[in-house]
Amino acid sequence: MFEDITQVVGLIKNGGMPDIGTPEHARHVIEFIEAGYRAARTGVTQDLKTTFDPLPIEKLAEWKKCDWPSASKCDKMI
Repeated sequence: MFEDITQVVGLIKNGGMPDIGTPEHARHVIEFIEAGYRAARTGVTQDLKTTFDPLPIEKLAEWKKCDWPSASKCDKMI
């Protein structure tokens, strides 16, 4: 539920453009950071359990072309 709300807030902040990140990606990043701290503390390599589907490279290239903060030319990407 919280992730849904943050996505709506992201849409409003970005003028209707969805955030480039996903909740799954954010969860994976947090796990990655926490595992790094555990590894540093214990000296033991940590296994990650979460995964996420990355955005296709074509979509990332389109995002790079957007003129932020007024990205009206990117409305077709929604």
